[in-house]
Amino acid sequence: MLRDSAAGSERTLFSGEHVLTPLYWSPNSRYFIYLIDSKGFDATTIRLMADGYDLMVYRVSDGASGRLAQIFSGHPHKGLAWLTIPEDVKPQYYGPWKPS
Repeated sequence: MLRDSAAGSERTLFSGEHVLTPLYWSPNSRYFIYLIDSKGFDATTIRLMADGYDLMVYRVSDGASGRLAQIFSGHPHKGLAWLTIPEDVKPQYYGPWKPS
């Protein structure tokens, strides 16, 4: 449940079924990430992910969500966090390609 205290409104974001962690909000509060139980067979990679976790991202503005990564059950997940890159840091690109 997401509550907007200024507007006095509430909305349910998603069911929360199979969620294993708290929601970790992005610094700008437009997204959050969380872990869920992996569903087993993964049709996109055509493999079985037994006893794994899916790292999910959720966009609050339109309710879009998707998997960022899969984590094997043996990998500890004591907490998730967002990285904030300072504005004065300029990206460096290495390799044969450069983004447009």
